[in-house]
Amino acid sequence: MSPASPHFCFVADADGGPVGFVTGMVGPIGLFENRAGRIEDLFVLPAHRRRGLATELVDAAVAELGRRGVVVYNVEVPHDWRAGLAFWRRRRHWKQDAVVFSRYD
Repeated sequence: MSPASPHFCFVADADGGPVGFVTGMVGPIGLFENRAGRIEDLFVLPAHRRRGLATELVDAAVAELGRRGVVVYNVEVPHDWRAGLAFWRRRRHWKQDAVVFSRYD
């Protein structure tokens, strides 16, 4: 990705290979224009979970967003993904502040 790209990705390595990743982007969310950022994807292989890798990946993403001037951070979690909801609810400084309704045609 070029330095001007709004997107970024960090990869967690262990045992000689990739075991997780986080992707994100800077872009408009509501009225915040380019001062907003989003964590788009976060994944750690099941065999490597519960070791702090997801937290490290989120910390790296937040640091990158901060370097890019972001002041509002966003992540969407499916309402029925219990492990994902539990993970984000344990994060300090993150709060559940929206309910999203979607329609798929």
